[in-house]
Amino acid sequence: MWSTSDKDYILNTLDQVHIYSVFLNVPETEINNCICLRNYKISNPLRYDPNPSVSFKWYGNKLRLVFRAAMAQPDVFEIVGLVLKKNCTNNKDFVEICSNIIEYASDVLNDSPYVNRVYQAQNKIINNEFCVI
Repeated sequence: MWSTSDKDYILNTLDQVHIYSVFLNVPETEINNCICLRNYKISNPLRYDPNPSVSFKWYGNKLRLVFRAAMAQPDVFEIVGLVLKKNCTNNKDFVEICSNIIEYASDVLNDSPYVNRVYQAQNKIINNEFCVI
């Protein structure tokens, strides 16, 4: 059985933008644009998508993938599970998902649990141009 400490470690210590970038092969700048620019969308990295329809949004301490036409807004564990063909509601699979996240995406750590929120707040749109302060 998996422990909540694995989940908490990933959510509070690892950079979720980096995790999505690693497992979806999407540049971090594109993910950050989705977070900071309300109407910015990218093509769905999980399937053929000629019209950009995916964005990212923070819900509490979880960064979620947001599909334009779907009610589902999967978190990082669900997306990594989908990429690895694992079911995040299955305890054994969840442990493998967490292990893969820690193994392949732990090279970028947060200084605090709120670093992603601080980064998001520091990004501003000035004169209709995206600027990182």
